[in-house]
Amino acid sequence: DIQDAAAVQTYIKKNKIKAIISSLPYQLNHYLAQAAKAGGVNYFDLTEDVATTNFVKKIAKNAPQAFVP
Repeated sequence: DIQDAAAVQTYIKKNKIKAIISSLPYQLNHYLAQAAKAGGVNYFDLTEDVATTNFVKKIAKNAPQAFVP
């Protein structure tokens, strides 16, 4: 469940994920972007939704990893 932040974090850490490429429906991408930031992994998003892109750009500020909306 992408909305279960703890489960997503556990999956990222357990599987040693280095990068996430999201092709989720745009309304779900913010959950995965937040998980990527918390997990310290790079995040790439295929969305064309302006609000989602702006959200990802906002949380990407001062992040040590790459965020590409």
